[in-house]
Amino acid sequence: LWHVLTAELEELPLPVLEAIMAMVAPVEWGLKPLFQQAHASRFADAFGKKKSTLIDCLPEFAAIITKAQEKKAERMKAKIDGEEPQQPFPLDIPATINMFGPDGMFSKHLPNFETRREQGRMAKAVAYCFNNRKHLMVEAGTGTGKSLAYLVPAIHWAARNHTPVVISTYTKALQAQLFHKDIPMLTEFLDQGFNAAQIKGRANYLCPRKLMYLLSEADREITEAGRLALLPVITWAALTQTGDIIENTGFQIARYGEIWDRLYATGDECRGRACNNWRQCFLLKARAQAQLADVVVANHAVVFSEMGMTTSPVLPEHSHLILDEAHNVEDVATNNLGCEIDRWTVLRPLHRLYRMGRRDNTGRGLLTNILYHLRRGRERSMTDTETVVGRKIADSFQMVLDIEPFLEEFLRSFSSLFGFDDNGARKRYSDEDQPSEKWDEIFAAKKAFVAALGELVKELDFALEKMGEVDREFSYQQDFMHELEAQLNKLRTIMDETEFVMKADDARYVYWVECIDFFKASFRAAAAPIEVGPLLKELLYEKKDTIVFSSATLTVAEKFDFFRSRLGLDLMEDDRSLELSLGTSFDFERQVLFCVPSFLPEPVYHDAERFVRSVSDLLVDLHVATRGRGLILFTSYAMLSKVHEQVKEPLERENIVVLGQGVDGSPDQLLKTFRRVVESVLLGTQSFWEGVDVPGESLSCLTLTKLPFAVFTDPIVKARCEAVEAKGHSSFIDYSVPVAVIRFKQGFGRLIRSKTDRGVVLVLDKRLLTKRYGGYFFDSVPVGPHVYAEKEKLIEDIEEFLNADEAENNAR
Repeated sequence: LWHVLTAELEELPLPVLEAIMAMVAPVEWGLKPLFQQAHASRFADAFGKKKSTLIDCLPEFAAIITKAQEKKAERMKAKIDGEEPQQPFPLDIPATINMFGPDGMFSKHLPNFETRREQGRMAKAVAYCFNNRKHLMVEAGTGTGKSLAYLVPAIHWAARNHTPVVISTYTKALQAQLFHKDIPMLTEFLDQGFNAAQIKGRANYLCPRKLMYLLSEADREITEAGRLALLPVITWAALTQTGDIIENTGFQIARYGEIWDRLYATGDECRGRACNNWRQCFLLKARAQAQLADVVVANHAVVFSEMGMTTSPVLPEHSHLILDEAHNVEDVATNNLGCEIDRWTVLRPLHRLYRMGRRDNTGRGLLTNILYHLRRGRERSMTDTETVVGRKIADSFQMVLDIEPFLEEFLRSFSSLFGFDDNGARKRYSDEDQPSEKWDEIFAAKKAFVAALGELVKELDFALEKMGEVDREFSYQQDFMHELEAQLNKLRTIMDETEFVMKADDARYVYWVECIDFFKASFRAAAAPIEVGPLLKELLYEKKDTIVFSSATLTVAEKFDFFRSRLGLDLMEDDRSLELSLGTSFDFERQVLFCVPSFLPEPVYHDAERFVRSVSDLLVDLHVATRGRGLILFTSYAMLSKVHEQVKEPLERENIVVLGQGVDGSPDQLLKTFRRVVESVLLGTQSFWEGVDVPGESLSCLTLTKLPFAVFTDPIVKARCEAVEAKGHSSFIDYSVPVAVIRFKQGFGRLIRSKTDRGVVLVLDKRLLTKRYGGYFFDSVPVGPHVYAEKEKLIEDIEEFLNADEAENNAR
């Protein structure tokens, strides 16, 4: 490995090595001599040649960016000129269905392809809706092959009609699967030529301008630790064609998020074609590819952030949209339409402006750099305008630092609403609650905080105006002005959102304060829309010809009523939307043993410790018998932590690895270990209930510890329950139960991922048996339960079922 790495080092371009050496010059670093040697060698080779910098090592995308802008301009001109769009060419539905049949394209090209009736039915429905301007809700279980079922008609429609189709996912994993696996395969098989592109949000792409700025101004911008953290970005920047930070496994974005914040450009910071480095811009390239593509693979965050825009800067103009993993649409829309104020929301732009180093008390940030370059070389010859700008900037240093105490006091004032043991609690409020002494104190602290922000914005606005009047241009002047304006816009948004959240008088929104850590006075104030359906109808459904909502979990008790009402599809004309519920191609009766033990206590609040002890004892005995191979899903981290503590030692005595979320590593690390180590048990919470794919023996036993009911005291949940009640319905049966059922189905679906998988699902919540609503859960999964009154019999049957699976595999 060392030889491979040193060989790679010798191939690094000289500008990369120079950037690395400049970055590590003032810090202690064990590998510095090695890189000095490589730099000296490459420097000798380059002697006498034309000098280049790191920016020269980055690829250029000018041609594709220009082409995309010309195409967009043509579309705009056609619209302004009132050119009538041509009538679309309809899809040949029988031909589409035949592609999925026994003599179709996939059977000819894929040796192991199995004809699935459900897949053909879904492709037919998607094609019909494209032809007839309908919206479609389609539930397709695992194994249906739903990705290909919507991709084939989407590709044919886009290519035949020269109009783009956007496909959106919730998770980056599915987005990557579509773009890097499914679409390349179809490119090879289909006789229809088409272009595909992948687009993500701004925060995924490296900004070359900001990278070069940070490297050149490191002395006044980043700490010693930040210098070392930046090294993997430098080497990767010269190699990448996409600039997508997900490629860079060497940069610890979770640990150095504040550095990454300064390596991508937000909307206010991005200068577009006015940027000196636009030719190397990864974001502009990705957007250009999207504008030129027939099929664009995006994610929900991008789609919903663009919702309602007349002209999207990201996505091409499109009338056909496919939303996969559509069960998450309400949550994504809620997040995009809400706002929140917490410590880091405010400190992020403030620290970008000015901050003091923890060790050396040296001021760093944008304001420091502006003042440095403004005065550089002209201390005795500054004009009156330059002097005014310098004084305003210098005065702003202390103003920035003074805001943090006002912020802390504002956030600390929320402590009067909580007790010391309320960590994690959320307190809902409205304008009707606020006439009180507690709220008088909160409003006084808010007023002082907003006033301090306002004074800073006023001071820097004046400095910005005067910077534009400086006669002699100084280094980075235009960049400084643009970025300063961007940070001021962020502060203005914070001021507006703080006032909105505190005023709390919009009946369409729910407002709450969350206690993150009482003793550290860490609180968050937030607001979110109670119902997103009317907004989605106005901003999305009425503007698209066809939207396909696809997921494995859209129905409750085989009906789409809940999904339709939550997303506002019931507000559309009756004939605009269709629904299709497909079965699964898996043989669940053969592949799954669904067990519900009746001998456990109910998970009631007043007897929670007894439930935890009983569950822990069962899980130890179960996974000793199964030799691990288990995923255990929890609805709260508190219970996971308690169970982890009780099962870890007894299971590891049996050489079974125990992996606990939040205890033994990140979710990605835990999943990699779980897939690799067969005799292991993984305990996970929310992020493991969906999107987790572990085919094969490593996941043979799936345990759902409790029914995944939302916390009824959560402000959004409570407000939505009240809205349901106001319409004359039962908030529990018509809201809480359906939400839990969809979540339950997602968790249940983690077990069987292929036709060769077999395994056991245990649900340890006996309310399935004792409560009337249990039927909703049973009716929503594809196999009936086996109820066990004794632990010994339960484990015996599980062992027998899994052993039969091993015998079957050995026979094959």
